[in-house]
This record gives sequence, C-alpha cells and structure tokens, in this order.
Amino acid sequence: MPELRMHGNAVAVSKKVVHGSTLKTDTTQDEQVNMRSISATPSALIEMSVPEPADARIAVVRLPLSGLRSTKDGFLEFLEKEQSKSGGQTAPAVVKRKLDYAFSIGVSTDSRTVERLNIEAGVSYPLNKRLLVYSGISLGSFGTEQQLPDQATFEKSTKLVRADLNGITIPVEVEYRPNEHIFFKGGMSASLITKHHGTLSYNEKISSFQSFSDAEGNMQIKEVVIDKPVSEEITDANFTPSRPVLFYNLSAGYRIPLFTSARIAMEPYLRVPVTSYGEYKLNLFQGGLKFRLDF
Repeated sequence: MPELRMHGNAVAVSKKVVHGSTLKTDTTQDEQVNMRSISATPSALIEMSVPEPADARIAVVRLPLSGLRSTKDGFLEFLEKEQSKSGGQTAPAVVKRKLDYAFSIGVSTDSRTVERLNIEAGVSYPLNKRLLVYSGISLGSFGTEQQLPDQATFEKSTKLVRADLNGITIPVEVEYRPNEHIFFKGGMSASLITKHHGTLSYNEKISSFQSFSDAEGNMQIKEVVIDKPVSEEITDANFTPSRPVLFYNLSAGYRIPLFTSARIAMEPYLRVPVTSYGEYKLNLFQGGLKFRLDF
C-alpha cells in the first residue's frame, strides 16, 4: 500500500509494490508532488492509505483548494444546521412580573373629629414600569356630624345627627409612579358597614307659665319658653342601607428606602362618597393620612 506524508506545503508519496508470483519487491524512489498550501500545522503529520491502482502507478490524492476545514468551521456549520431544523426561531424569554405587597396604618378625619386607626393590606400588580393595579382590604371607621335638612319648627330646632360606623372596605385603584419616590393613586372602593351607632340631637321648646306680682300687688301670669336639649338613639332600620357605600379614592405619596427590599411611604388620601348612607343620607366623606410599607 502507498503511504502519504504531508509536511507543510509539500506532499510526499511513497509506493511499495509486491509481486506475488516472484516474491520480489520493487522499490521506487520517493517522488515529491507539489500542492497548494493547506491550512494545517507545519509540525503535524497526516498519514493516509490509498488503494493500489491496478497499473501500479503512483496515486495522487487531490485535496480541496481551500484547505482542510478547522474544528471551529465545523462547529459553526453544525449550529447552522440545528437552527435551520428548528425553523430559525428561539423561544421568547419569559418575563416574570413581581407583585408588590403593601401594609398601611393611619388615621382618618371627618367633619367632626379624628377617627380611630385604619389598617389596610394590599397587593400591587405591575402593568408596566410606571403603572400598577392595586387592590386589598381595609378595616376602619367612618364618622360624620351633619344637620338634617328638616326645617326647624316652633317646637323643635333643626336636628343634628352624629354617627360612628365601622366597616370593611375593598379598594381597586390604579397607581402611577413617575419615579422611584413619588406616586399617585386613583380609583374606587366599596365599604360594607358592619357596626354602627348614632344619635339625633336637637333642642325641644318647652313652655311653662309662671305667676308673679306686679308693682301694684296684682297677680300676673306669663309664659316662659325654654330650650331643652334632647338626644335620641338612631335605630338600626334608619342605618341599614340597601347596598354598600361607594367611594372615589384619591391619594398621593412619597416613598423612601427603608432597607434593601422595602420602602416606607407617607400617603395623604381622600375618600369622596358616591352615594349617601342610610335613611338620614349621611355623607361619609373621609380624609386622612396613611403610613405605608411596601415590600
């Protein structure tokens, strides 16, 4: 069999022929076959076995003009084939949206006084980098003090109603964050009143007759009218509405980092009732200040 040895730019082919009939070995001198330069390492040795032609002539192996392909070229070709099999498309990256959790505590005030603490817990879902949808549950109190529209009479003055109510509120709001610190919120909420207490206050005119003696010693009688304060409890029937109380919610706030994964915010807010409450048409307008923790 002939042997092919390649060093750099030259290829040497040597041939040994064995004649079976005479058991005589003829040896030819190595002949040099010049070929185009190939991209092999000069120190590398490539040996190839070439079948012996029938006429016992020297066989020359022709290498591609572009030279031997490197391992890198083969790997790139493999990647191209695999990509073409899959249609040239890669699976889109899955973007996970992180939920923001919030816990807030604050005080609310109405037309009369500062109410008890309100506690709220909620979750914000990001729509994009700036907008979020917020919802949660709030436990708090409402209060009002207002005059009823009844006209005063000679017997009674205008009634004044005072009411204290506790309830559960569920807000649904959109939150806008122009930057990492400032935020604005707007939306609606529904409040279900679970406990209530109220009074009606007015002055009732009471007349009485008094007798006295004038300067001449004659007996005289006169009528004296006094205002007597009266307070009445409001019955449950006058409180209970046919549906929950709806509010428009508006708020704004400023957040500062508390530690790595949490921020604390101060949030003034307003709740403007869409509908009045109960038979006395109570206006449950509410404003307050919340301290909110986001994490």
